[in-house]
Amino acid sequence: MIASILTAGTVNLTRLAPRIDSAAQIASVHRRLERFFTDVRLNQAEVARLVVAALALAAKPWHLAIDRTNWRFGKTDLNLLVLSVAHGDVCVPLFWRVLDKAGHSNTAERIDLMQVFKATFPDQLAERADDHKRSASGAIASLTGDRAFIGNAWIEWLQHAGIPHFLRLREDMHVFNDSHAPLPLRQHAARLRTGERLVLKGCWRMGGSEHNASPPVRIVILRLKTGELLIIASRSRPQHALAIYRNDGKSKPCSRR
Repeated sequence: MIASILTAGTVNLTRLAPRIDSAAQIASVHRRLERFFTDVRLNQAEVARLVVAALALAAKPWHLAIDRTNWRFGKTDLNLLVLSVAHGDVCVPLFWRVLDKAGHSNTAERIDLMQVFKATFPDQLAERADDHKRSASGAIASLTGDRAFIGNAWIEWLQHAGIPHFLRLREDMHVFNDSHAPLPLRQHAARLRTGERLVLKGCWRMGGSEHNASPPVRIVILRLKTGELLIIASRSRPQHALAIYRNDGKSKPCSRR
């Protein structure tokens, strides 16, 4: 069936049935395909392991992405939270959850998805004594997420799990540290011109005060051609956050407080 999908370029069962190698009549093959999707429940963890094996990812650094995708299937709205792994120029889904609501996911839903990943691939979350060793073979090199995937509890969980994160921040978010009062990120980048980047010195916390602050993060800002700011928060190695130049090995992780 998979071979037929690849050659036919469609998942339409009516068009796939004639391509299945079978002595049965096309109508019988079509009913067999329908029964498969009605009765068979694939184990998502086993499918993820199959994908990893097929792409020969086990011995490579893993670059994960968490995102949400939604579209309409007839009159039905589909809203999926997806965890993917980068392979070349594409991201291949490993795990997903159908959200029974409209809009963004919450922290609990993201953590639940990551816990499934953790249970399926425990070696990728093994603790390392040195944060720079996470780019070694078979380890998670990064987890990226856009502005919908921020939040103090979420970032704290990622850091506690030892997952190097690169999350995009909103321009209006306030950050502070021991030397600076809370200010919107856009004010830190007020003098940046198009194409210029800025790595904020030291570690910063998101929020308006200690009471509602995030764990410490490194922050890098780039002024895009549109004038918009691309702002990335990471646990360490802010140079990697923008993928502009390689890590020089001098960047140190922020200490947890």
